[in-house]
Amino acid sequence: ETQLMAKSRNLSDSEWSGSDSDGGSDDSGSEWSGSESDEAPKKKRGGAKRPAPPKRSARPKEDKALQRAIAASLEPCKSGEGGGSSSTAGPSDQAPSRPEGWREAPKNHTGNYSVEYAKTGRAKCGVCGELIPHRSLRIGLEVEESGWGVITRWQHLDCTRLPSAFCEAALADESELTGLDELLTEADTARVREMLAATSPVAALCEVEVDKEVEASASLWTTQREPPATLTAQMLPYQKEGLGWLCAQEEGPIGGGILADEMGMGKTLQAISLLLERRSTDWVAGTAAAADAPARKGKGK
Repeated sequence: ETQLMAKSRNLSDSEWSGSDSDGGSDDSGSEWSGSESDEAPKKKRGGAKRPAPPKRSARPKEDKALQRAIAASLEPCKSGEGGGSSSTAGPSDQAPSRPEGWREAPKNHTGNYSVEYAKTGRAKCGVCGELIPHRSLRIGLEVEESGWGVITRWQHLDCTRLPSAFCEAALADESELTGLDELLTEADTARVREMLAATSPVAALCEVEVDKEVEASASLWTTQREPPATLTAQMLPYQKEGLGWLCAQEEGPIGGGILADEMGMGKTLQAISLLLERRSTDWVAGTAAAADAPARKGKGK
């Protein structure tokens, strides 16, 4: 009974249920519940449940950026080798500070750079994406591309900014930049040296403020042109500026243009005024002569 009572203290109400009949235990000491019937006592399977282990708190996610910042802040405080001293490093032990605009070499660069005149006009600049004209200066960057191996990427001279350490070496020794000592003109050599000494970013990679660009382009043309007398509608000042620009484009070497005003600004009116303006005797005569030339040539045959 003492043993049974001790075990019953560890059992929950759902695991130990008795009846009005006498309960007992068998020779092995396992619990059972009896009844008034003559059925054999049934052994209760299993013992007391083990207490569930305490839940572990979720491990906080590691903030890699924070770890890098902490490591960088602790870098100057590392103790010297062998001495076991915990004193902080002096200013002379710290890494030299880089000047503003210092450019590091990308990881895929092999360190070999060259300059030459473009042998064809099919290569595209790796910065601006435009074609490099034939026989114009171009800079070759030897890079290691995954799946391709070591190849040469070409760029415009004006679109190139090489690593600062290499630029310093090339300014001191022209042989560092392959082809620099083989250029034929002194002007081209001076342009390359100017690129090596440049610290400002490439213009093609600078951020553009759209509003300022639109304002600057709008200020380039402010000349108004009065519409022809045959136009009965009234034109606003900015529409007269548009007419002046359209006529200048027609009379210039380009011979056309794109009027891209917003909806409702009067593009149709400006186009009609341009057509009326161009209905001059000289213009009509010149157009008619150009149209009749093939016809007359055909009749002569």
